[in-house]
Amino acid sequence: MPKNDDPQLLKYLNEAVKLEKSSMKFYTTARNKTSNFNMKTLLNAFLTVEIEHLLTVSKVRDLVKKKQTTKAVAQAKKFKSTVPVNPFKDMVQLEKFSMYGSDIFTLFKGATELEQKAENFYRDDAGSVKHPEIKKFFTRFAADEKRHQKFLLKHKVAVYNDGYWLGIDHVRLQS
Repeated sequence: MPKNDDPQLLKYLNEAVKLEKSSMKFYTTARNKTSNFNMKTLLNAFLTVEIEHLLTVSKVRDLVKKKQTTKAVAQAKKFKSTVPVNPFKDMVQLEKFSMYGSDIFTLFKGATELEQKAENFYRDDAGSVKHPEIKKFFTRFAADEKRHQKFLLKHKVAVYNDGYWLGIDHVRLQS
């Protein structure tokens, strides 16, 4: 097992912790500000994922800080993909929504940009890390962030193009 011969590793892990805290703050603030129940629900799903991300990178960082690289690698290997569970699965929407306000669009845009920033960070910094297992850890995080972007974009398209939140059954009322 290679030793921690990368003096930048702790710096990258500290940055990852800051990034995940920033993401949590965004999702918490956005959830608390929006009045749209469905957007609150979606933001809560993302907040749950960001909490998992923060706990994971914090544990790895703390172990590296204590020079327990072998344990840090073991913790990094435990990381599993954390795509949000669709909170609208098996729900029913009776009528198509006709229009959403700009606040919903702004939240989708902000969340997508946040996930893109996180993907870039993990992908770019993963290329700089010398430790092969931590490099894989960052690469898996980058892929996770990319899946989050796709998940958000699918919801945005569903809401703006179809008038239904992704995963909600479409039930049309008879006239």
